[in-house]
Amino acid sequence: MNVVRFHIELADPGQADAVAAAVRERLGQLDGVDRVQAAPTETRDLATVIAVVAAAVAFTRSGGDLVASLRHLVQELQGLVTDLRGLKRVVLNVDGEEVDIDQMDDEQLAALAAAEDAA
Repeated sequence: MNVVRFHIELADPGQADAVAAAVRERLGQLDGVDRVQAAPTETRDLATVIAVVAAAVAFTRSGGDLVASLRHLVQELQGLVTDLRGLKRVVLNVDGEEVDIDQMDDEQLAALAAAEDAA
């Protein structure tokens, strides 16, 4: 099973529970997703205080199918940012580096899929 971890940074800590629920509901409907976990975590201070929702998505796919599923995941996360007010950014872990979903490209998706397939 391939698990992709990411976090969502929020401007309003009071919004964290609602965002976590929206992530579980929306991403749980994606084709190839086995389960979704999302929960508010402690507030971090990065110049301004923000709230963070940590999440993980488990996929039942691998190889090229996983790349396609990851591409769809990124599109859904971008949609969440558009639909939900107050989301600052969504960050995926790619080869040990944090990558903003708005900067994800096919090479990074393939690297993420390869890392998950190897795990």
